[in-house]
Amino acid sequence: MLKLTTAQCSHAGERATNEDVLGVRIREHDACFMLSDGVGGETGEGHAAKLAM
Repeated sequence: MLKLTTAQCSHAGERATNEDVLGVRIREHDACFMLSDGVGGETGEGHAAKLAM
């Protein structure tokens, strides 16, 4: 059995919003961790990060 403890942290820096997306999926025998950078300052960056996730 796989036993994991996770933590997530993301910082907007100097931007008004943080559009990064963090995800984790832990199952009985495997785990997947993802980070999608929102490319701040570009049009639609938050949408793109969510699609990638």
